[in-house]
Amino acid sequence: AGRRSAAAGDILLELTDGILEAVSPSGEQFGIDRTIECVAQHRDASAREIVEAVWQAVQKHCGRVPQSDDVTLVVLKLTSEG
Repeated sequence: AGRRSAAAGDILLELTDGILEAVSPSGEQFGIDRTIECVAQHRDASAREIVEAVWQAVQKHCGRVPQSDDVTLVVLKLTSEG
């Protein structure tokens, strides 16, 4: 894989498939598109707030459907110094 430059404001997500495969009452997975959309909507928030927003979106999507997979989400947000 090649190298990529990073800039202030860039966001890196590390997540398990438990987020992507979380299912709604109708059986629809949360998926990568919803994950990216949620992060984009909260891009000006802190990394912690982005994690919380994604987790809340997953919970809302799932409703009362029990999930059986682990869920891990790490958000790294590059900031500038001074």
